[in-house]
Amino acid sequence: FETGCSLEKGDIEGVRIVREKETRQCKGFGYILFRDKSLAASALKLHGTTYNKRELRVQVCGKRLKGGKGNRSTAKKSAATGA
Repeated sequence: FETGCSLEKGDIEGVRIVREKETRQCKGFGYILFRDKSLAASALKLHGTTYNKRELRVQVCGKRLKGGKGNRSTAKKSAATGA
């Protein structure tokens, strides 16, 4: 991946591959955490290209809430109150 979008070693802080809970089989997508937001633009250029005979879909995911999954009831409450 780093070679295809001209990233340097250390530009990627973390990778999370999403797997099926029971079988641990990969679901076919994952998340990449970049060291800097500006580096994502380089990765987005790979959208629609082919890697290992598979078309890549590269998208920006939504904001991540502190603590991973977040607290849905708090999020709903904040949205309702405008807080």
